[in-house]
This record gives sequence, structure tokens and C-alpha cells, in this order.
Amino acid sequence: MASVLRRLCNKNKENFTTEALAAAIRSDPRPFLKALGEHETTSVFFVGTQLPVEGKHGYGILDLVVEVGSLENRRRYWFEVKVNAGEHGDQIEKYLGAIDSYPEEDRPRLRILGPRPLREDVQWISWQSVRDGIESTESVNPNPYWNDLKVFLEEIGMADSFSDPFTSADLVALRPASSLLGKVARLFRSFVDQSKTIWEEANWPPTEGNIRKELGKFFVRDGVFAMNARTHRNKGVAVGVCSGESTGNALLRMWIWLKPMRIQERDKLWKQAGSLDTTVWSRVPDCFELLSASRSLCHFEDAEEATGWLLDRLRDLAQAGVLGILPTLGVGISGEGDGEDEVDGLSEP
Repeated sequence: MASVLRRLCNKNKENFTTEALAAAIRSDPRPFLKALGEHETTSVFFVGTQLPVEGKHGYGILDLVVEVGSLENRRRYWFEVKVNAGEHGDQIEKYLGAIDSYPEEDRPRLRILGPRPLREDVQWISWQSVRDGIESTESVNPNPYWNDLKVFLEEIGMADSFSDPFTSADLVALRPASSLLGKVARLFRSFVDQSKTIWEEANWPPTEGNIRKELGKFFVRDGVFAMNARTHRNKGVAVGVCSGESTGNALLRMWIWLKPMRIQERDKLWKQAGSLDTTVWSRVPDCFELLSASRSLCHFEDAEEATGWLLDRLRDLAQAGVLGILPTLGVGISGEGDGEDEVDGLSEP
């Protein structure tokens, strides 16, 4: 059941990403034409999603169809879109069978659009190439559809900025990043030591060295310094330092996370958290996050004050009964705790 739900979640994300891509192409086709290897002035006269096709191997649904050129010289592109998923069943064979029914000079060109190639007989277009196409055209005339799609692709791990040229900020970032890592690890070690009187059962990383390793793991994967205290499995409390969306300044945060598919358990936790101060705590209807509190690091005079703020937030959760109910959520549910992928409360596996 868990694997089925996970596939459904991935399929919903694929559908959402496909529709966002189609809307962006309709608004300005240039970034996608670059990814296709077409000239950016090429005309695009059809963009469609979820279109049925039928051939000698049966019936299938194409994720995306883009037609370029002209009516006299039309080039059809059919796309199987992949986000956090591999090939399932015989879908590709159905598309290839449908292509065979076209005259040779008018056959659509099947492409797999995803994070990695799936098979040798179908050309692959990477999400990274789409992101690079956005980057190369958006500096001249920014488009909100493409900009939002680029941010989303980076958030879900389908593309990144690591192939971009080095910037002056990159070249002087090593020492500040190392310093911040050390300071955050020391801050969190102080918090862990003092938090035992509030939440004795917490399984924070036990030493400063372990804290550094966990901060590094999350920094590599998600671009934040964070660590977890799990309760049972696939839920817990996290603390971290991340960039604020509007200012870019470093924020000290604490948040509660729980698997998205546990709808009833999430509702129970939100109800239990009803007494929390809403000027401090925010409800976060995100994939994993439920509740979050944050404050800019520059507002603290020193590490001791920052530690005190984290301890106060942990007391908030204890007094509201959140720390008491969190370990009980999901316990005994079929599939919870056996054979499921580990997740870490910051992004999906």
C-alpha cells in the first residue's frame, strides 16, 4: 500500500509539473525550444497535455505533445514526463506502436523528459536542460511562468544551479560557510544539552561531531543546516538555519514534520497545537511541515540568546501537548515502520 501511495504522489507531481511546463511554453516557447535543440525563433503552434494515442501495442496517454515548425513542415514531439519515477509497464511500447502507424516522413519524435535516461532507443531530455534554457533566456526578458517553474524544479531536485558560472559571491563563500557551520553546530550542541529537561526522550544527534555530520547532510541535499529528533518513524521535530525567502537573511527555525499521506494524524496534531501562540507559530500546509517558528539570526545578540529562543519554542510544544502526542501518531498503522523509505522531514525522498 505504501509503495502504491508513493507512486500516486509522484504521478500527481508529474501531472502538476507537466501542466506548469505546458503553460510556460504557451507563454514563451524559447526556453523549451533550446532544450529541444530547435532554434528559439521556431514557431510553436500546438501544446497539449494528457492526449490519447493508440497503436499496434494498445492505448496510451501522452503526458505532453508539442508541435513546432509550420503546417507544411511540422515536427511533432511526444513526451513521457518523469519526476521521481522510472518506467512503468509498457507505456513506451504503446507510444512507439502508435508512432509506427504514421507515414515515415510525418512520424512524431518520442522523447523522455526526466532527471535521467531510461532507455537507449528513446532520446532523453533532462530537466536540467530545461532549467538551463530558462536561465539563458530569462536574463533578457523575465517571464513569471518560467521563473516559477525553475524555482520549482530546483525545489523538487529535478534541476540545480551547479552548472552555472562561478560568481564573486561563490569565490569568497568557503570561509563564511565553514564558520557558519561551526557556529550552528556549537549552538545546537548547547540546545541539545539543555533540552533534555524539557524533552527527555528526544534523539537529537548526541555529540557536536554528529551534529556537524547531520547539518552537512541536509546542507548538501537541501541547502540548509538542520538536524532532526525523530519520534517513532517518518515524523519528528527539526531545528535548522535557512535563508529567508524574501530577504535571504539566515533564519533560526524549529518545525514539526509528518508524512503527507497521514492526513488524520496531521489533523490530530494541528488540533492538539491549537493553544500555540499564532504570533510565534505558523501552520504550514506543506508536504512534510505542519508547524513552524522562526526568527532572524541577526536579531540575537549572541548564541546564548539564540539557544534560549530554541528552548522556549520546545517548551511551547511541550506545554501544548504536541511533544506528547507526536510519538503516538501513526503507531500501529499497516505499513508504518516496515519496509518504507526513510525520510528526513525537509523534502521528499
